[in-house]
Amino acid sequence: MKKFNNTLLKTFSAILVALLGLFGFSNCETRVEYGSPHADYKIKGTMMDKATKQAIPGIKVLIFPKNDTIQYSYYEDFVCSGNCDTTDVKGNFEITSGDFYIGDNLYRFRYQKEMPYVAYISDIDSTENGWYNDTIVDFDFKDAVKTKEGKGWYSGEYTKTLNVELTEKQ
Repeated sequence: MKKFNNTLLKTFSAILVALLGLFGFSNCETRVEYGSPHADYKIKGTMMDKATKQAIPGIKVLIFPKNDTIQYSYYEDFVCSGNCDTTDVKGNFEITSGDFYIGDNLYRFRYQKEMPYVAYISDIDSTENGWYNDTIVDFDFKDAVKTKEGKGWYSGEYTKTLNVELTEKQ
């Protein structure tokens, strides 16, 4: 009887070790990702003259959160950085960022799509290509088009198109 119990115990132990090896340790490999969920946001578009429908080069487009407490006059002499672009000869601009920020205000991915933003548009080349009124365009990313798939914590790239017609100063 003792020999039977010993054999039964050894067989049961061997089966348990095999099952534990098969199921218990096969799922231990986990992928470690550092940081937080994120995505890239692209804003692109064209600046055109409202009267002639011609593209306008030399227009500065600055993006910042609508709730930013800094006054618009602060941005008149602002030098373009990651959240700003100047239109090319075809009137096109493109700004890509994971965050759009000014100063100490930084908004991360989880709030990005719901937040209201402002595009502050100003003519920086004086009368070289016409002299246009400063314009403010409100927008958000709720209707942005997903242009690149993500993987893991990276959610991909979302693109918002802003085509704006500007009026010339009188």
